[in-house]
Amino acid sequence: MTSKLAAGPMHHLDRLLERPAMAVAALCLVQIAVWTLAPALSHFAPPLDMVEGYLWGREWPLATYKHPALPSWVLEASRILTGGAVGWPGYFVSQLFIAATFLSVFLLGRDMMGASRALAGTLLLTGLYYFSWPGPEFNHNIAQMPLWAALILCLWRASNRDELVWWVLVAVFGAAALYAKFSSAVLLLVATGWILLDGATRRKLTGFGPWLGLAVFAGLIAPLLIWLVRTDFLPLTYAVERSTNSRGYGALTFLAMQGAIHAALLGLAAIAGFFGGPLAPRPMPGPQTQPIDRRARNFLLTFGLAPGLITMALAVVSGHLLRGMWGAPMFSLSGLLVVALTRFVTPRYRWARTLDLEFRHLLGPLGLGEIIAIAAASSIGEECLFRGAMVPHLGILLSSALFALPHIGPGARFLP
Repeated sequence: MTSKLAAGPMHHLDRLLERPAMAVAALCLVQIAVWTLAPALSHFAPPLDMVEGYLWGREWPLATYKHPALPSWVLEASRILTGGAVGWPGYFVSQLFIAATFLSVFLLGRDMMGASRALAGTLLLTGLYYFSWPGPEFNHNIAQMPLWAALILCLWRASNRDELVWWVLVAVFGAAALYAKFSSAVLLLVATGWILLDGATRRKLTGFGPWLGLAVFAGLIAPLLIWLVRTDFLPLTYAVERSTNSRGYGALTFLAMQGAIHAALLGLAAIAGFFGGPLAPRPMPGPQTQPIDRRARNFLLTFGLAPGLITMALAVVSGHLLRGMWGAPMFSLSGLLVVALTRFVTPRYRWARTLDLEFRHLLGPLGLGEIIAIAAASSIGEECLFRGAMVPHLGILLSSALFALPHIGPGARFLP
């Protein structure tokens, strides 16, 4: 009887996973429901960034002395549409933005490696800190996430299809990202580099699409540029001052924090079998089993790594400090990168084979329900322990170090 009761939900879950688009829709609905209700039931007041956003939103400014005002517009619109409510509408909007990020990542992955592997790369993002605990605090970092992901998706399609709409959408999402936060200029720099250096995309410059997109982009950002000139680039002055105080982190510390943040994602990937072994996903017939195209892999590497590397390089050259949450929009492709690279890395590097064998020994064969239970328990438990209990008492640096140590494994042999 027990096995039949357990088999029922697992059967439905298996059927859902066989329909990747429906599975992503279910993921988005769960994300929105859980992370809207949890803060709405537990918070007495909205987080600080949301409070400030609500205040600015009443005035509908183009920008403030800190940032462009897109997040404030969204918060004010949510307040108006809900009859003046504050708090839960902001949590809801924040999760809509995160769900939109999931959707763009899935669509990009489906274009590159098929729906099943795209689903896996999207599900792995639930192991990233940015998509969980800080998610309810709708601010400029969260606002950038779907705009970056959508721009990357549209640029890939623009470079592979002969349709003007994708170049226009690249322009729209690029401008919107700047209206969310000026640091999105890093993404635009990477996109420009890809257009100029990738042969297939560069050939598109002989057509009308890229230039139409450039014209649309220029028209959309013109008001923001005029505002910047009239205010003597006040937000940039604020950014410099903010990045030189003692609460920021150097480039190496920022890199270490991103490593710790990605440890949970890599743990989920190992539990799910992406490093091989008895947990490895069963091969499916057809294009799902084909290796990812080299150009697609280079695209993922470029947009998955270059924004963070450029940001750290600028911090080293300028001597400015970085904040951990500034990485929120930079790593939405991490799940797809893991899916694309694990089958490439494991046979070639001893550390990857060692990790594979160790997980085989520790975990053995697991059913789908057990995999989901382990993934959920580990992610929720880590958030409660490290973020909820340790950070308030030990601070972010010591807590990050303690968070990273258990993820290395019982020996130096697990280090790449």
